[in-house]
Amino acid sequence: MLKFLGLLLIILIGIPVALLRGVVLVDLVDWFTPYTISVVQAVGFSFIVMLFIGHLPTRFDKKPGQEWWEPPVTTLTGSIVLSLLAWLFGWLWHFFL
Repeated sequence: MLKFLGLLLIILIGIPVALLRGVVLVDLVDWFTPYTISVVQAVGFSFIVMLFIGHLPTRFDKKPGQEWWEPPVTTLTGSIVLSLLAWLFGWLWHFFL
């Protein structure tokens, strides 16, 4: 039961992460193209791209001493950091255009 609740919590944390990726994508499209998109369209577009380039492992290779929740949390943390770095570099770069 505890693993199920933990998995549910990880999924619920994934929702704001998807919204963050959508906001970052909206800003990047706004800064670097003449088009505008909404956050909902950006989240949907990121899901479409994820389907083609993302990989969903069927199992995680558990290292000795590693908990079951560490690989998904690491993936979510990496996604947040990557989104924030892309946002920062895009914001800095659009001043040079």
